[in-house]
Amino acid sequence: MADQTIIQVRVDQELKEQAAEVFDSLGIDIPTAVRMFFKATVRMQGLPFSTALNSTAPTNDYSSDGGMTIGDRHFSVEETDAFMKWARENLAYNAPDGIDDDETVVVLPLEYGRDISPAMYTQLVSKVPVGSVTCWEHIYDFLGKLYNRQVQGQPDRPLPRVDTNGEMIPYWRVVSKNGVLGEYYAGTKERQREQLLSEGVPVVQRGSVQGSYKVEDYKELMFNFGIMKIVRK
Repeated sequence: MADQTIIQVRVDQELKEQAAEVFDSLGIDIPTAVRMFFKATVRMQGLPFSTALNSTAPTNDYSSDGGMTIGDRHFSVEETDAFMKWARENLAYNAPDGIDDDETVVVLPLEYGRDISPAMYTQLVSKVPVGSVTCWEHIYDFLGKLYNRQVQGQPDRPLPRVDTNGEMIPYWRVVSKNGVLGEYYAGTKERQREQLLSEGVPVVQRGSVQGSYKVEDYKELMFNFGIMKIVRK
């Protein structure tokens, strides 16, 4: 076993709380996040993120005019429609063999004989009904049982954002294992909050950090994938 060492870093309390909130939404704690950062730095032989001043990370933020905003750039309705058309053709989630009822999960073959396809993750997210939520840990656990292996994270390739009808995959129903709202696939936390509230899911302010939210009584609202009918291809 490699020798262990302790690292101490002083940071602003508010920054620590904000970072801890993000890590919590991902299902990890601060020490785990630090270890992941170190490993990624060694693997990439550099900082594992861009240091550019202008971020272009997708936010899935849709403005009142119907267009979407990515980073600091706003796209018109026409540009957004063109993107959605491209996404339906190239990134869309297709229900396996037309089976798309709410009570059935189709276990797709492993890609290259070893990798769980992104469509499997998306399929499970799509099965979470209105009024319920899930977390990635439950999805990983269920996939692990389906494929009899340990699943610890998402695939290397991006997950589909829309289905073949152009409807957004309901990633806003994915929260942390502690019911905390996150970002990325769900868009901004405000957007996720609005979506959940519109579906009757109670969302409350979390802690003292402004803009921090969690699902009230999230344990009771966590969807049980174990009730699903399983079909193996």
